[in-house]
Amino acid sequence: MKSPKENGSSNGVMVTRVRSLDEDEVITPQKKGSPLEPEFTKLTKPKKEDSSDDSAPPVAFFKLFRFSTSSEKFILFIGLISGIGCGLCTPANSLLYGDLTGSMVDFGTYAGIASMNESATIPPEVVQEFVDAIVRFAIGISCVGAVMLVCTYISITTFNYAAQKQIFRIRSLFLQSALLQDIGWYDLNQTGDFASRMTEDLNKLEEGIGEKVAMCEFYLVAFISSITLAFIKGWELTLICLVSLPITLLFVGITTRIASALSRKELEVYGQAGSIAEEVLSSIRTVVAFGGESKEVDR
Repeated sequence: MKSPKENGSSNGVMVTRVRSLDEDEVITPQKKGSPLEPEFTKLTKPKKEDSSDDSAPPVAFFKLFRFSTSSEKFILFIGLISGIGCGLCTPANSLLYGDLTGSMVDFGTYAGIASMNESATIPPEVVQEFVDAIVRFAIGISCVGAVMLVCTYISITTFNYAAQKQIFRIRSLFLQSALLQDIGWYDLNQTGDFASRMTEDLNKLEEGIGEKVAMCEFYLVAFISSITLAFIKGWELTLICLVSLPITLLFVGITTRIASALSRKELEVYGQAGSIAEEVLSSIRTVVAFGGESKEVDR
């Protein structure tokens, strides 16, 4: 009687034993068994590239105005001159007020002496000097106020006008560039937040190149000119008052960096929220049909 092995060979049937996973021998990817023995391989998740590499590098401040025309640059130049004039009005106010304060102190000194001594009187020239100081202050402060009003209006108006024209041009070029992209670009880039990002980002850009530039110029010129006037009038007292300036500048720098980081994060969150809102509103019937209102609100 032939063995089963011989019968299997004569009939052309090859019997192969399949081992169970419950057996003592453990199957590993390095140790191969029969063709029917399963092999388990560990799948490794590809490393996610650093998101900072995909972020666009920061643009220099003056390159923000590269979309402006020659006429707009001339308007911005007029705005810069007006901003300088507006900043110089601050030390002019201090100078006029200091002149009035000096005359007031002299007049008060003589008035105090006259009040304690009945025979003493205020000299007429002191009274006349005090009256002249009041007239000079009234005329000077009126002129400075008028100049400051005109310069402020010209500076803010010119910067806002140039910023609006430039933002309109950037928005048109941005939309044109997005529409001219290949179909593969839309597969690799998220376009759901296109409208919200275009609105929010360009609004931030408009604020950055608009009236805030004029305000920054005004404060910078006023600070430098006021410090210069203070050193001219009394450098000893000025040095004492500037002891806390380095600490103030340090905290201002830290606050500025934190505000910039939070503003960038705000734009990213607004873009994601706009994309989700557009997706949900476009498929609102499906969302309501499956009862996903609360889930979408949480998103």
